[in-house]
Amino acid sequence: MVLHSNLRLCMLLFPWILLSSGLLVAGQEGSSTATPTQELVVDALSTKDEELVVDKGSNFTLTCRSIYPVNWTYPHYVTIDNEERSIPEIYLGVEDGLYIAKLAMYHAYFMDTGYFTCHQQNADFLVAQVYVYVRDEDNFLAMNNTMIFNTKQQGDTVEIPCRPTDPSLTVELFKDSEIYQDVDYDPRKGFSFVVKGIEDTGFYECVVESKPYCNYHLHVVFQRKTSSIEKPHITVSHKIAAVNANVSLTCSIHHNLDVTVVLDWVLPDPRLNKSNHIHSERLINKVDGQYNTQVTLNIYNVNEEDEGEYICQVVDQSNNKNSNKTTLRVTAHSVLDLIPAKTEYSVHPGVANEELVVNIESSPEVKYKQWYDYEDRLIITQGSSKYTVTDNQFMSKLTIKRPNTRDSGTYRLEVNNGVYTKSVLISATFNGIPEVIVNNGETEKFYLTDNEHIIDCEVFGHPRPNITWISVPCPNYPLCLDRQEPVPLAMYVVHKNEELPLHKPLKSSIRVPKHYETAKFFCVANNLYTQDSTENRQNYTYFLATEVEEGFNIVHPELVVQTDNVTLSCGASKYKYTSDFRWFLEKDGQQSELLDAKEWNDESTLSYWRHL
Repeated sequence: MVLHSNLRLCMLLFPWILLSSGLLVAGQEGSSTATPTQELVVDALSTKDEELVVDKGSNFTLTCRSIYPVNWTYPHYVTIDNEERSIPEIYLGVEDGLYIAKLAMYHAYFMDTGYFTCHQQNADFLVAQVYVYVRDEDNFLAMNNTMIFNTKQQGDTVEIPCRPTDPSLTVELFKDSEIYQDVDYDPRKGFSFVVKGIEDTGFYECVVESKPYCNYHLHVVFQRKTSSIEKPHITVSHKIAAVNANVSLTCSIHHNLDVTVVLDWVLPDPRLNKSNHIHSERLINKVDGQYNTQVTLNIYNVNEEDEGEYICQVVDQSNNKNSNKTTLRVTAHSVLDLIPAKTEYSVHPGVANEELVVNIESSPEVKYKQWYDYEDRLIITQGSSKYTVTDNQFMSKLTIKRPNTRDSGTYRLEVNNGVYTKSVLISATFNGIPEVIVNNGETEKFYLTDNEHIIDCEVFGHPRPNITWISVPCPNYPLCLDRQEPVPLAMYVVHKNEELPLHKPLKSSIRVPKHYETAKFFCVANNLYTQDSTENRQNYTYFLATEVEEGFNIVHPELVVQTDNVTLSCGASKYKYTSDFRWFLEKDGQQSELLDAKEWNDESTLSYWRHL
C-alpha cells in the first residue's frame, strides 16, 4: 500500500480480543509561542456533556465545581520515540463554599483529543465530563498512523478507534478499497460492527477528506456462537485411595470442531496448586468428526491432605460454563462401602429394562462382585436373555430385561476386596396386571363326588390384588349355564399372605363339598391395573364330578377267593365318553373276547357302566 510522505508508520499486533489502551503516536508538538488561554467551567449539577474545540499548541483550562471533593482524569498516551509532551497542571481547592478542581493544559497536542472527566476524589463516581477536540491540520485523527492487525471470531465486536481531531471532519470506513456501510460510527469512539462470519475478514481503512489515515487488517476465525456447553465427564482411578498410592483423575468432553473449550481442575485446597506431587496432562483427539478434549490430574504418593472435592470446569468460546465434580477419600485403613442408588424400586408396567445400580468405595481394590436373584441364586449372565451385568471398579449394575411381575423380589450384590466381604439387598417391585394360575394350570379335572376337594389358585402381581372366586354350573358339560354365582365365603380356605416375600405368589383356595355338581370355577384377581382389562387377571378350571377315578376306571372287589362269583364294573364319565365300550381278556399279551362271562350295561346320572 502507498502511504503519504507526511505519515510515519508503526505496526501493532493484537492477537485476540481488545485493542490496546495505549497507541503509538506520530505528529508534532504544538508551538511554544504564547497563545491565549481558553477556559471552560463545568458544574456538578450539569448532566450535559460539554464540548471544547481548541487548536494545536493552544492552552486551555477546565474547572469543575462540586459540593464534594473532586479531581480530573485525562487522556493518556505514549508518543513515538518517547517524545515529550505537556502534562496538565491540576489545582484542588475550595471557592465560594464549593470544592473545585482546575486543570490547565499547555501546548495542546492532537492526541489530547478525548474525554476529560471530573469525578469525586477517591471514588469512581462521575461528576461531569468534557470532550476536547484539538484541531491539527497535519493530524486529522486522534490516533497514531498505525497498521493494526486483529483477530476476531463470529459474534465479536470490532472497534476501529478513528476519532477526528476536528468535529467538522468527515470520516469514512473502507473495506478492501470499497466504502463499508454496515457499521456504527461515533466521532468520540470510532467505528464499530459485529462480526457476522468469515466474509468480514479483510483490509479496512479510515479515510478523512479522501486520504487514508489508518490501516486496519481484520482476520476472522470462524467459531460459531453457542448457547450452552454440556457437563464434562470424569473418570477416576480411585475414589478411596490408600496413603502413598498413585491416583489419576481425568476430565473430558466431546465437542464440535467449530467449538473451542478450556478444561481446568479446581483442587480442594489452593495450596495444592504449588505441590510437586500433583501434575496435569492435556490431550485433544479427533474422534468420529468431533474433538475429545481432556485434562488428567496425576497425584503421586497421595496423602491425607489431598482428600476432598475436585471440580472440573469447562468454558467455551462463547463463555458458556459448566462443571462436574468428584470426591477423593484417602485412608490408611481398608474400606469397603456399598452404596445403592436406591434400595427399593417400584416399576410401572411397560418398562423395557430396569437397572439396579450400586456404587462401590473400596480400598484395596475389589476382587470380585456377584449378583444373586430373588431366590438367592447366583445370576449367570452368559447366554441369559433376562439379565446383564455392567460394572467397573466403582460401580456394578444389574439390568433386568423386559421385567414382569414374576421378576419382583429382593436381589443381592456381594462384593469382596480381599479384606472384607459385604452384601447389599435391593428390593424390586414390578407392578402390573396379576397373573393367575388355577390348579397348577389344569383347565379341567375329574373329582370323585363322594369326597371333598380343594382347588388352589396362585396369583403373581403387584400391587397385591384382591382375590375372589366365581362358579358357573355346567350340568350338561361342556355346555354351561349362562349364570355366574359368587362362591360362598364358607367354601374359602384361609391363607396367611401378609408376610410373603415379593417373589412369592398370593394363595387362595376353596373347599368343594361332597356331591357338588359339575361347574366351572373362576379365580379372579384385581388391582389398580385391571380396571379396563381381563387379560391374565383371571383363570379357571372345570370341576368335573365323577363316580370313578379320572372319569374312566374299573371297580372290583378288593379281595377275591377262589370259586367266588365276581362282578367287575367299568365306569366312564358321561362328560367324556359314550356307552359303547366292552370287556376283553388280556393274557400273555393277547386280547380275546370273554365267552363264558355275562356282560350288561347300566348308567347313572354321571356315568355309563359295563358290568362283567
